[in-house]
Amino acid sequence: MELDELKNNWADYDKKLSANLKLNEELLRKMNLNSSKREMQKVLIYELINILLLIILILYVFPNLFYYINQLRYSIPGFFSIGIALIFLVFSVIRMKDLINIDYYSLSVVKVQKRILTLKKKTLGFRKFELMLIPLFVLPILPILFKALHNIDIYQNLTLLIFEIVAILGLVYPLLFWVNRSLYDKKFKNAENLLNELKQFENEQ
Repeated sequence: MELDELKNNWADYDKKLSANLKLNEELLRKMNLNSSKREMQKVLIYELINILLLIILILYVFPNLFYYINQLRYSIPGFFSIGIALIFLVFSVIRMKDLINIDYYSLSVVKVQKRILTLKKKTLGFRKFELMLIPLFVLPILPILFKALHNIDIYQNLTLLIFEIVAILGLVYPLLFWVNRSLYDKKFKNAENLLNELKQFENEQ
């Protein structure tokens, strides 16, 4: 009888231990997935802000293009810059859509890793294209902005035009490099590290 009781006690203990290990595993999985999701949500917030700013810019510039439609030195470059802004907007919407569509809890860790890696590669591709397009966006939009905001014909003051271009690009490029390094690169790396920890733990089980 004592031997049977001992066996039963060991069986109960084994069940409790297994249940406890399973619970700990689930808690670790949830914590790491939540942390990975939070890292990517910071990137999502930046994309939402970027989309909002682009929409505001487009909505402001677009009516002015028709107001100055007969003054081709303003309207033609303006429409060109709006086209570039729409490309930036499409890129941001695609990234935002991909970020929203990552299902952290229904998919396996490996599939979540693949989704994030795919998004990272896509982001790097978009980033290179965006950096090349920035001068083509800044230069054409300045004349219409100066005319609409200050009623200044910037073509009559080439020194001011050159100064504005150099100042804007000198500010925008360092800012973008900082954002890409401290936000995109860092957050992607943090999410990948958390998922790798979880994958390693699951492989050891």
